[in-house]
Amino acid sequence: MAATIRSLLEPKTVAGLTTADYVEKRKVVLVGHDVEGDISAIKTLGYDIRANNQQLLEIVDTKDIQRHYRRAQNPASLEGILRELDIPHRYLHNAGNDAVYTLQALLGLAVKKRLDSLAPEGKKLRKLSADLAATM
Repeated sequence: MAATIRSLLEPKTVAGLTTADYVEKRKVVLVGHDVEGDISAIKTLGYDIRANNQQLLEIVDTKDIQRHYRRAQNPASLEGILRELDIPHRYLHNAGNDAVYTLQALLGLAVKKRLDSLAPEGKKLRKLSADLAATM
């Protein structure tokens, strides 16, 4: 299992290029919600993502970002963050859906923080953002 995980994180060749042509390894940013649980699960399969991955640039956790942004004592669930950001969601706790919703939450938190930093201009942009979200 560790070999499978390692192969997913290794660089891939591009059509027409040899491995020698593909000198620089791709960089990886691991994004998740409450990602420490996922890291622990992968470690029980025999792969320590922190120790065995030179390509890993950063681990980004939407749980921590939301806690910092809200200055909250307790972390919010992914569903709570999505609700707070008015991001429509269904069928959570499905790996594919959670991956997509976690990235949407990350982008939503970044946009919301930026809009708040632009107040009072941020109020106009927030309304524009809400109007745009309503059309999706």
